[in-house]
Amino acid sequence: MNSGKFRIILDVIGGTIIISACLILKRYSSDLEGYNTFGFIGVLIVTWLRSTILFFPIPNFVTIFSAAILFNPIGVAIAGGVGSTMGMVISYLMGLNIQNTKDFKRSPKFVQLFEKYGDLIVFLLALITNPIYNLTATTLGLVKYGILKFILFTFIGRILHSFLFAYLGSLLF
Repeated sequence: MNSGKFRIILDVIGGTIIISACLILKRYSSDLEGYNTFGFIGVLIVTWLRSTILFFPIPNFVTIFSAAILFNPIGVAIAGGVGSTMGMVISYLMGLNIQNTKDFKRSPKFVQLFEKYGDLIVFLLALITNPIYNLTATTLGLVKYGILKFILFTFIGRILHSFLFAYLGSLLF
């Protein structure tokens, strides 16, 4: 079996597991009243950790999707967007503070690409679910991409991303 077919099979299995877990969560949500203690702060902390730690085991969209079952989806989306942005800023700052950047050779094409489309690229990468955004944030810090622009476009992308998954979570359950 080639890797493309294998990846599709894994995606289908993973999606089935996530949807099944959400259905179980909805079915037994009355038994989970203890989780209400953490609420939106819990969503913010989990999304912040996930966005700070590259290989955190729970993707943000799963956290947001699941939390929207128990909590107000608008609050979940805001908490998820803020937490995720906070985590990405930490990744950015790590790149900004890497020493020996003189050894880092910037490709002229890379520089031209970011001078022309950098804001759009940051926004789109923040909007879509992808595991490489942590590395992108670190790289953007390394090349000294403007921090205020980084925060703005990351926040807009992450808020929209969070609203989408919170809305879907609230609709399906």
